[in-house]
Amino acid sequence: MEKNLFISHSSYDKELVEVLANIIRKISLNQINIWFSSDRDVSGGFLAGDNWFQAILKNLRNSQAVVSLITPNSNNNPWILYESGYAEALENTKLIPLKFLININEVSIPLQQKQIFSFSKIDEANIFLKKVLDSYDIMYDEEVFKDYVSEKIDQMRDCYKEIEEIVKEAPYDLLSEKIDNYFELILNSMAFNAVGFQKEYEVLLEFRNSNGNKVIEYIKIKPSLRICDVLDSVFFILNGKVQPYKYLETWIIKEKETGRYVVISDVQNLILAKDIFRPNTKWEVEFLDRPYTPGNSLNSKYNKVKRESYAYYNRK
Repeated sequence: MEKNLFISHSSYDKELVEVLANIIRKISLNQINIWFSSDRDVSGGFLAGDNWFQAILKNLRNSQAVVSLITPNSNNNPWILYESGYAEALENTKLIPLKFLININEVSIPLQQKQIFSFSKIDEANIFLKKVLDSYDIMYDEEVFKDYVSEKIDQMRDCYKEIEEIVKEAPYDLLSEKIDNYFELILNSMAFNAVGFQKEYEVLLEFRNSNGNKVIEYIKIKPSLRICDVLDSVFFILNGKVQPYKYLETWIIKEKETGRYVVISDVQNLILAKDIFRPNTKWEVEFLDRPYTPGNSLNSKYNKVKRESYAYYNRK
């Protein structure tokens, strides 16, 4: 039996999906046939003379798994919701939502009922890739492909382009005609079941890469996560830009709105992340040219309180 995978995506993300497809091809040793509509390969995507809508349905039905690639460009896209609903309705097909550079809280509610995978850093990517390969009874060797996948994650970040004004993709009227009551019921059911069951959320993290370009990532905050776990996650996201055990010496995290810094090194393994990294807060990494101290210029608005605390412990 052929191993077929369908990737649902926005045409705005065609460069992104090409990188993702190549990753899956390589780690599966080309055992999986991948179909996505914007494939520029001569034998991929829509073929000459294809009825494009029938081609989509045919490839959905022939696939053992469907990956729905969700980015700020594709979120709430009716075509992706339709293809996801179609896949969910197929008896022998797994729907695997994958988000990239988008907060999990912003993902379309119909998809939030499903486990949503992420591709922002290597450990999350490995979970997703193992899930995909498991769908085809193919072993995934994380160690062998670790460097390759890390490199490709960076490539995906570099090639991603967020579109400020999304233009409706072809033809929505036809899509409305094609979504029959059966699939509307599926999507509505998914949306209803998703409400009220969210046990985790994400917060935005911003930093500058080696080229000086702004990079946006999302940190997943789970109920049991501690501050030290978040700092570890950020360290791996920075991907070699800082050295281990140099937090407060060469880098620091700041809440964007208040300007408060995360400075709780002695108890960071005791405090839950959800008590500091609250829902809808935004954070950024600052790279330091000198170590942080409570009395230096980084403190700005909250400088007085920190100076008094520092002075107290000095008197002791």
